[in-house]
Amino acid sequence: MLLAAVLLTAVAALALTVGGAAAAAEDAYDVLDAGSSAAERGDVRAAVAAFERVLTTPALRQQLPRGHLAQVHYNLGYALQQGGRCGDALPQYDAALGLAPSMSDAYLKAGWCAKEMGDGLRAVGYLQRAAAASPGDAQTHLHLGDLL
Repeated sequence: MLLAAVLLTAVAALALTVGGAAAAAEDAYDVLDAGSSAAERGDVRAAVAAFERVLTTPALRQQLPRGHLAQVHYNLGYALQQGGRCGDALPQYDAALGLAPSMSDAYLKAGWCAKEMGDGLRAVGYLQRAAAASPGDAQTHLHLGDLL
């Protein structure tokens, strides 16, 4: 009988530990807030690390709806671009656009990245799609005119 009581106590303790771990699970939005704060401070490395963590950690990624995932890819692309890594930023902008095809800012930033990389034709393509996604945006049309 004593053994049964000890086993029940051990099982109950394990259940509390597992339940406590689940309750203490990390919140994706806390990580995103840390990434955004790092970006605002100019700490590109910390911003990139936070955004990449959300995208590569299934438990964090699963907490986000599709539109928010698109924004994370966009934010990661922008942080990479700010750090001079346009080659790494473009796939992030493309991922954002795959999730949210009307995200005109992603087309615009991708266009500037392509331009910085010396790929004018690709840059024009991105900016044309930015103009189509946001026809009233004068800035996009101005940038497109500069490239043409």
